[in-house]
Formats: sequence, structure tokens, C-alpha cells
Amino acid sequence: MEKTIEIVPLQLGNITFVIDIDFTDGGSAQKSFTVRVVPSSRGVTKFRLNIGFHRMFLILEDREEDRQTVLSPEVKYSFLDNPIRLTNLTEMKFSVEQPEFEPIVRVDADGWVHALRPGKAVLVGDFDGVIDKIPVTVYTKEDVPQDYRMPWNRNR
Repeated sequence: MEKTIEIVPLQLGNITFVIDIDFTDGGSAQKSFTVRVVPSSRGVTKFRLNIGFHRMFLILEDREEDRQTVLSPEVKYSFLDNPIRLTNLTEMKFSVEQPEFEPIVRVDADGWVHALRPGKAVLVGDFDGVIDKIPVTVYTKEDVPQDYRMPWNRNR
């Protein structure tokens, strides 16, 4: 007799689980399995390129760390109660809609967005065929709107 079980992982990465079997003749068996869980678009109800932020602003400051930020993508599946934050971005593809010969931003394979010059662009994230887009505006430090900076950044 053959039985099938469906296992729904609740996290990504290497997952080890154990199956215990009790037979009707009193015998038992135990088997351990390790699987690598990678994100998939199957069952995705929502994909967000940057944890619900619908736009991004970068400032061309003097220091490199002030001119970049990292994306925090997450996916919501129909069979899970909570979204999963994607920390391994190897399953994603990034592109930027911007002027070809005057790029505004650059996105590397690790999800870091680097400001290159002032202007507007659109980040595009492709998660196994599910797409999300975020508009990005890059300001010079002189042109940042007055209400943009958060209280902890006002004295920069």
C-alpha cells in the first residue's frame, strides 16, 4: 500500500524533518530527510520588491553608504498565514527602467540599489515570473525636498 504526504515548509533554506512509521504488525521505522527549500511562484498571492514600500528615494550624499540601500523582497503564499522575507535573492532577477545612456541607479545581484545621478527610474523585480515595480527618485543633497528627511536625518 502506498501513502502520500504533503509537507508545506514554513521557512526557506535547509530543512530537516523526521518521519516515524508504526506498522500494524507492531514494527516501526524512522527516516530523516533534509530538503533545500527555495522560493517559488506557485501559490504566490502577493510579491513585494521592498516589504511594502511603494517608492524609493536616494540622496547623492558624500559618503557611499548614504547613496545606497538594500531591497527587502517578500512573498505571500495562499497556503501560509504570514509572508516570507526573501534573504537569498539568487532566485530573483532585477532590472531598471531608465535612460539607457544616462543611468540613474544600478542594482546588483544582492539587491543593493546604488544612486548614480539625479533623476527618476523604475526598479523591476521578477520572482519566477511574478513582477513588482518601484519608482525611484535620486536627489542631490541640495535638492532634497524639505519634508523628505526623517527626524533622525535632519541634521545631516
